[in-house]
Amino acid sequence: TVHRLASMVALSGPDGWETKALPTEAQRSPIYALCIADVNLDGHPDVITGGNQTVAKPEFGTNAAGFGNILINDGAGHFTAFGPAATGMVLSGDVRAIVPKGNNSFLVARSNGAAIELTIE
Repeated sequence: TVHRLASMVALSGPDGWETKALPTEAQRSPIYALCIADVNLDGHPDVITGGNQTVAKPEFGTNAAGFGNILINDGAGHFTAFGPAATGMVLSGDVRAIVPKGNNSFLVARSNGAAIELTIE
């Protein structure tokens, strides 16, 4: 039985695993790629997301509302979402992989599209 439909994280704690839904901003479009990285260099793992699905049967329609989010972890497992308006990051198209290259630089792979190099400052 499904009890919750949401993009979530599973966090390991002293009492075992705990699941938490990602912020509302991360629920607006499907997530097909994510990367765990300490984006703001505070020692806590943050999340970079990407997604979309532009190839679909007409009766289902496309899901192309996402441009990626950076989810900043406060260290207690709570994430604050920063989208394109706050970050300037626009990951358009069908994002399928986000791979760290080092020094807050990432390679973003898209279906039927050129790869993007993303650097977070």
